[in-house]
Amino acid sequence: MNNETIAICAQLGAGSTEVAEIVGKRLGFEVYNTDKLLRRIAIDSGLSFEQLASKSVSGEVEIDDILFSYALDILNKGKVIFEGRSSILIFLAPITLKVFLTAPDYVRAKHVADVRKISYENAVNEVRVSDQDRENLARKMCKINWQDPQLYDLVINTGGLEYEDVAELIVNAFDMKKKR
Repeated sequence: MNNETIAICAQLGAGSTEVAEIVGKRLGFEVYNTDKLLRRIAIDSGLSFEQLASKSVSGEVEIDDILFSYALDILNKGKVIFEGRSSILIFLAPITLKVFLTAPDYVRAKHVADVRKISYENAVNEVRVSDQDRENLARKMCKINWQDPQLYDLVINTGGLEYEDVAELIVNAFDMKKKR
């Protein structure tokens, strides 16, 4: 396995997508998230995104298991970043740097409301639902509490930082870990 991999686990609204894209550009790594993995699965299986979703909802396919297999194949190539929910899928694999991004709930909800163009109240609900979904996925796939800071090499509260600064912290931590 190539040892140049980063997992950026994050609470919804803590900025993992934005930060991962910045880090990916700086390091020349490809960034993966659940949406990108699902689209790749749909293309490879010859199904539309909607058909794949339908098979998943019906129980015809166990989507998390399929996502896990695809993620491991990609991870083995190295020079990749998994961010958000998808980072939980590969959490137990050898990863160079594991990062956890958090932020106060009100900051996360505001970010989700702005990005998704929904009301703040709806965003608060989406943040809560996402936290529970990620908790369930982590327990199912890895038997871990994904918000336990001891599981990570680096934990960052993004609430008062610019995403460029968060990315700089991650790149520096990655460089330090690679030197070991």
